[in-house]
Amino acid sequence: MYNLKSFGAAALAGACLALGAMSANAAEAATSTGCIKSAKEVQAALDANPQSPNYDSAAKEKRNALEFCNSGLYQQGVDRYADALKLLDPAKS
Repeated sequence: MYNLKSFGAAALAGACLALGAMSANAAEAATSTGCIKSAKEVQAALDANPQSPNYDSAAKEKRNALEFCNSGLYQQGVDRYADALKLLDPAKS
């Protein structure tokens, strides 16, 4: 009986660890995917608004966002991409 309880506890602990690792990988993929999606949106907005008075500032925010994303700081990168979009389309603020 004791061995069965120990085995059950070990199996449960192993399952929790496996699920935790899978969740961490899924979250990372979602945030890196968010960076890629946001980068495409900003590039499209830059291409559509070359005469914007905020074009240079938005391009700078895009470069900053790329640096954050490349460093694994996905949330900060996505936030900078959002800032770039706001510069190009203040209605999105």
